[in-house]
Amino acid sequence: MQPSFWAIVLICPALGCTPAQEPDADPAPEAPQVLIRHPIDGASVADTVTIRLAIENPSALHRLVLVVDGRTDQERFRPPWGFVWETAALADSSWHILQIAAGDEAGRSRLSDSCRVRVCANAPPEIEILWPPAGRWIDLDRPSPSWRCRVDDPDEGPLPDGQIEWRLDGEQVAGSGREISPPPLSMGAHLVTARARDRWARWSEAKVMIHGFRYPGSHDPQAALETFLCALRAGDAETAVAQLAPDFSSCEPLAQSSASATDRHEESQALQVLLDPLHFLSLQIDALPSPPETLSWRGAALAQIELGALALHACWRCAPDTGQAGGGGPDAPAARDLQVMGSGGRIGLRCLPDSAGGNLWRLWVWRDLHGACWRPRGGLSWSAVKQLCREQRICP
Repeated sequence: MQPSFWAIVLICPALGCTPAQEPDADPAPEAPQVLIRHPIDGASVADTVTIRLAIENPSALHRLVLVVDGRTDQERFRPPWGFVWETAALADSSWHILQIAAGDEAGRSRLSDSCRVRVCANAPPEIEILWPPAGRWIDLDRPSPSWRCRVDDPDEGPLPDGQIEWRLDGEQVAGSGREISPPPLSMGAHLVTARARDRWARWSEAKVMIHGFRYPGSHDPQAALETFLCALRAGDAETAVAQLAPDFSSCEPLAQSSASATDRHEESQALQVLLDPLHFLSLQIDALPSPPETLSWRGAALAQIELGALALHACWRCAPDTGQAGGGGPDAPAARDLQVMGSGGRIGLRCLPDSAGGNLWRLWVWRDLHGACWRPRGGLSWSAVKQLCREQRICP
């Protein structure tokens, strides 16, 4: 037979039992407890690290201290509760212990569990815009090639396309990755930016300036010359050659004893090589054209335009030198640049009938006013650049 409750109460004193202590009605409060949620213990970190926390009682929190390797690194006294830890000055592959000290207004403090992390040196991604090239003029009335870039990360290798974005004049465009469809352009200069982000949220970017244009036509001498120059800037050999008269000649300065002339066929060959889309990157041309001087000779309408302060910078993509160690391969070719500075030109134009029964102006004579050879304190002339192209020696 089991003893009753009362029997147990009566027997207990006889056995020397001690009555149980009742708990305190109001125990002493403890400081808020904090856990480090990010980074996790054993993780590798780089650059700027965001430390995220889990706080048991945030309303009681008065002070947070980030402790790195036993030393105070940062303090916070108000929300948002968290820290941003800079690791750039720390040694590569070094290990560090993170802790958070949480305190309340009464001065009580509690230290979180430790979080051990390894700091890795992080190089930013490497990015290069392959198309459009810097300084390229783009005809708004023709389809443009896709925009392309080369991206590699020294730490991670190829990056996912989702970590590559494009911007036009500072505004993000649709699409991401190494190749996108070109966005609509308007007339004038534009800034193209390609940006790449690694997994540490470190960004790199490449920028090029391009120019949207429309051909002005050939119904007057100035427009015809501008159409020719636009075609050169755009790498449009077909339009450039079409602006030449059938008996076009390109002449060196009359003062040069070696002066010679080339017909339209030779000029066409030079321009075809100069503007070869496989190698041609850009041709920047600056000049001060004079107002056209028109006259009539034997029933033909002629015009002359002086080009002052002619300067150009031609750039080609050449095959890489595979004989050297670390050749860049097809995506990292060598480049060749040629410059003409302080030159000039005297352009003769003729008005010729077109197939539609109208009249169009065409370039008839181009006289180079700089010289067609190297000379001290001078660069190549426009004639010499075309000579290099005609002989297909634009790349070393």
